[in-house]
Amino acid sequence: MVDGIRLLNTGDASIRVERDLSSKRINVDLYKVAHHGSDTSSSISFLKQINYQYAVIMNGYGNQFGFPKEEVVKRFDERLLITRDYQTIYFRVKKGKIKWIRPSRVRKMLW
Repeated sequence: MVDGIRLLNTGDASIRVERDLSSKRINVDLYKVAHHGSDTSSSISFLKQINYQYAVIMNGYGNQFGFPKEEVVKRFDERLLITRDYQTIYFRVKKGKIKWIRPSRVRKMLW
């Protein structure tokens, strides 16, 4: 917990690790999606166990591995934010609440 905000950073956790974590409901404010959105994690059963306000996938546009995988992105709803789309994602944390700071404009991408 950071400033009253519950974070879940799954790093490069695989589906096998997710099975171990998903034995109970997980309530978090911010979920950092595992392994840049690869298809080795973010199983449907795991995502059903997470109650999150925002989910973030961090990766660059056009990366050599093709992350995030489109099949993984489809498992999420509008609360998913991907750095390839926004370059940098900012949140405001105040009094135990988190809010995404939607950019007023996104700079022209270099790609």
